Amino acid sequence: GNVRTKDEVVRREFDVGEGDAYNKVMVDRAERRLKNLGYFKTVRITNEPGTTPDRVVINVDVEDQSTGQFSIGGGYSTSEGVLAEVGIQESNLQGRGQYARLRGSTGQWSRGVELNFTEPYFLERRLQGGFDLYSKESDNSRFAYYSNVKTGATLRLGVPLTEEFTVVGRYSLYNNNIKVTDSANVSTAISSSEGQNLTSAVGYTLEYNTLDSTINPRNGGLSNLKQDIAGLGGDSRYIRTTTDVKFY
Repeated sequence: GNVRTKDEVVRREFDVGEGDAYNKVMVDRAERRLKNLGYFKTVRITNEPGTTPDRVVINVDVEDQSTGQFSIGGGYSTSEGVLAEVGIQESNLQGRGQYARLRGSTGQWSRGVELNFTEPYFLERRLQGGFDLYSKESDNSRFAYYSNVKTGATLRLGVPLTEEFTVVGRYSLYNNNIKVTDSANVSTAISSSEGQNLTSAVGYTLEYNTLDSTINPRNGGLSNLKQDIAGLGGDSRYIRTTTDVKFY
């Protein structure tokens, strides 16, 4: 049933291969992984007798579904004014399981573009490698007497330690170009940051996922701890820690 998705994308979700001992726990785990990918409408794994009594044939029946999205939206923000946004996303690029998204936005006092890409099997291993490129320009408005152009990139690499626990490392490099238009009405922090400011930061995310389904969760939890440290070169120095916990 995988008329679009390549065979390797299905096979790599199995921890067993041809000739290995049959393990129902691993087969059930593969079925759960395939369903969580979001590439298929249905996933069904069945068994039938092999050529000899000590062999079994595993059949994987799937039905490809559309994985591309086109979105357009608008709204109003007190800091950015009237907003419009358009984006295109593909979570199974060319049937290889790669994720790509291009998004652009414009508003009364801001405009930006962002490109995201993720390879879920980087170097043909269960590693999530990817990058983000972004640029955003914010004009001075009645709420902010300065303008800023932020341009940068982030490299990401995720390593699953167990079926539930994943560690993601990242490196970010971005530049802020701040121009003050009314120094009497901005804070000292903004005034002291005027001009080019380069930030070089490393960070990590610890994620624990026990959801029964990432597509339509009804039971389990998803929690993560993120920390970024700036100061490996550049002009910025900070440590930022955030956490997020969800239960279903």
